[in-house]
Amino acid sequence: MADQSYNPKQTGRIVYNLEMAQAIRRIRQPVKGLVMDIKGLPNFLAVTVYQENILEYNDSQREQIMEYLIMVRDVIRSYNVPCELNGETYMPRGGRV
Repeated sequence: MADQSYNPKQTGRIVYNLEMAQAIRRIRQPVKGLVMDIKGLPNFLAVTVYQENILEYNDSQREQIMEYLIMVRDVIRSYNVPCELNGETYMPRGGRV
């Protein structure tokens, strides 16, 4: 699945690419309306979710969301790209990042 030739040290920056995006889209989201952004930071990609969005779901759904986020993180890591889960309190106003 992962392109093992990808080497972020060669490019000098962490990149979220189309191949990763397609692999993540193949994972079924556990709930409708989940807001998740993937942000490129200097040394890693951050899978970001927002507290105000997560609080809309019950405990069982939150557990499913967490399992989904771990799968997303693991898919990105399978491309030899450092990735962490990140939570923020509020979604950006004016749209997603």
